[in-house]
Amino acid sequence: MVDDDVRRLNARLPPDERESAITIIEHSGPPPDAYQAYLQESSVACILAMYYTLHTATRKDKTALMRVLGTLATCHQDRAFQDTFLHSLVAALVPMADDFTTEDFCTVVFDEFFFTNISRENVMRHVMKLVWYVHPKLPPARLDTLQKVLQPGPHHGEASQLLYEKFQAKTRAFQDTQNQPTPVGEIDSPLTAVPMPAPIQ
Repeated sequence: MVDDDVRRLNARLPPDERESAITIIEHSGPPPDAYQAYLQESSVACILAMYYTLHTATRKDKTALMRVLGTLATCHQDRAFQDTFLHSLVAALVPMADDFTTEDFCTVVFDEFFFTNISRENVMRHVMKLVWYVHPKLPPARLDTLQKVLQPGPHHGEASQLLYEKFQAKTRAFQDTQNQPTPVGEIDSPLTAVPMPAPIQ
């Protein structure tokens, strides 16, 4: 949280390239090794990190979220993949839909966090719910990858199968509207008022 405040304060100060570069490196880079170690060993540290991650997402602080979301993948006893947290995280990520247009943000959210435990059915369902809302903003290649990864296998429950079918129908309808040519409006020309000649018999 101190790093987040330092970044915000630095953005308000007059530009100084050298000092600004040092601040960005120190306060925007990956979290310290001790942070990761505590997440793996301590349930208290893990819960605090989960709350902090939700805090950054609800504030739409993209930089802070990208720093810490991937680290939750190795949380103590997989706490970050419980339904309660995932529901809150997805609800906080949906308003950040515009950030999903960039591949670096997609990489952190999907590759570094969700895909590390995508074999779990509850994780798959939460990813489908997230993509349900943000798919218009996703790059086409990323959307194709997600459709393949999220396809449930025969061992998944009926609820996941039905959700995937609805998800496929929604994304297909969106892609169809994107592929349709834009309708041409009426031509504004004085010649449109000229009557057509009668056909010759």
